[in-house]
Amino acid sequence: MPLRYAVVRYRTDPDRISRLLPPKLEPASVAEVVVDFLVIDLGEHKSVFVPRPYCESALWVRSSYQGEEGFLLLSMPLNGDWGRFAGRELLALTKKDGEVGIEKKDGKVEAWIRRRGLELCRLEAEVTDGPAPEVNWLRETRFGGFALNFRLDPDWRGPPFVGGVDLLREAGTATPPSEEPREGQGVPRALNLTNATFRFVQPSVLDPWCELLVIELLGGSYYENPGLELNFGSSRPRRKGPNPEVLHRYEDPLALAPWMFLGHDRPVERGLPWKPRGWPDAESAFVLSQDEISAWQGRQAFSLQGVRLFDLVIQIDSRLHADVLPDGVEPGPESLGRILALDVPTSDLSTVGFAELWLLVRCVVGGRAAWYALSHIVKDGGDLLLGREMFGYPSKAGEVNLELAGERVTISGERAGRRFLSVAADGFEAAQIPSVEEIDVLGLQADTFSRSVDQAFDRPFSQTLPVKGRLVAQKWHLDLRRISVDPGAVSLDLPDAPGPPGVGRPDPWYEFEGCTVLSASLATGAIRRGPGNVVGEYEDVWPYYRERCDGTWAATKVLNEVQPTFRIKREKDPE
Repeated sequence: MPLRYAVVRYRTDPDRISRLLPPKLEPASVAEVVVDFLVIDLGEHKSVFVPRPYCESALWVRSSYQGEEGFLLLSMPLNGDWGRFAGRELLALTKKDGEVGIEKKDGKVEAWIRRRGLELCRLEAEVTDGPAPEVNWLRETRFGGFALNFRLDPDWRGPPFVGGVDLLREAGTATPPSEEPREGQGVPRALNLTNATFRFVQPSVLDPWCELLVIELLGGSYYENPGLELNFGSSRPRRKGPNPEVLHRYEDPLALAPWMFLGHDRPVERGLPWKPRGWPDAESAFVLSQDEISAWQGRQAFSLQGVRLFDLVIQIDSRLHADVLPDGVEPGPESLGRILALDVPTSDLSTVGFAELWLLVRCVVGGRAAWYALSHIVKDGGDLLLGREMFGYPSKAGEVNLELAGERVTISGERAGRRFLSVAADGFEAAQIPSVEEIDVLGLQADTFSRSVDQAFDRPFSQTLPVKGRLVAQKWHLDLRRISVDPGAVSLDLPDAPGPPGVGRPDPWYEFEGCTVLSASLATGAIRRGPGNVVGEYEDVWPYYRERCDGTWAATKVLNEVQPTFRIKREKDPE
């Protein structure tokens, strides 16, 4: 079935909602929580937006702004890069990586959400033949969905935000939803609450949904569409005006510090998340305590322990070198690239192990040598949020494999159904040599697009207005033991074959095909990534940012093939 969704509404302890609401939001008339599950499978109709079946879910709590009741979005796990980019960077939605499933068999539906190796919750219910009232339909947010819009400062030792913090309203309807069922085209089916169950399965402090206790089920629905039309079932007209709309601009952003990780994972140390004292009964994990804020500001670095790393330095074409760097960043005297493949079992970035690939380019900024991050592909479990939004890294989700068998190492990178990197090497030297290195890695941090264009952003998927941003330098300290590899024994392949029909050729590492391997090494040890430092400002980062969004924002193009490129200068100044 191409489109399926399930929704469950329930009543919870009002104190559990009150303690997590940011300033200007107040408890609603009913202590209501809504959880939804959505799966879209377009079959052969793939695109860079949906290169595989797409799943998404959301956790909403009913709340009030100046007497108007809507829903604060707390979390939205999903499995698609483009959906996460668009939701977070256009609308400030709290989207994260995760997996969602829905199965319907013999008139019963089961739905679940999994993240970081844990099953967060599960819904089991009988689907009736009767219509569900509007109040139980997908994303029925009444006055609108509330969200906090901000960017974390890359130097976490001071105030937490770059710029201010806004309270946004997204979507919403002009009139409240009906609580009376009525038939009509595209109306979802009601769930039978007499034998339905909704439960939290494995408590997670990273995704503390379980603290919102289930006291009473209030309603639910199930919907499926055999066609490709993404019909969510709502028939009431959406409200007019900006979308998203700035409801309130906080005069004192520091007052919002406890909510700085709403939409992110809580801080992690050596694979363990910070857990509030007395959680979940006495404190909420959706917010930070003052002690936790102080500990965050006192952190020295993000540490990656027990790392296995394969390090390739490559000679690249000088014209290509100049084309891929943003304005204000100079190529410098050496046309070098660097490919880093990391296997990270324990870190301060995630509660689970992960692998990642980096494509860096040598450069000079402010008279200092650095490496500009051109591509960052992360396997399941790795960081896709802090690096991208706080330090400006081009982080995307993909398949990364680093395997060592005897004296042979193989590395592969795949994304959106397309392999973009293959490496094989042997001929290792026997000696392990201690190696200590410090490098500055540059990222390009963009403001959320809704902030950049303020309330004039009426058509969020048609990006035409400038987006402000910053060039951020983060110091990496690599404390490793290296084994040299003969560069002549390294096979490096950067395929240019397209992905499945409709996907195109995202992640254009193939633009570096023909490079020469200058050095190679296999290493083990630790990497520490320190606070970031803003070294440049941009009035419009979009030309440099487009590849990071797989080449497009425009909804009119998303179902067509796109051809992203790293060659920014060629795009801006064609010959």
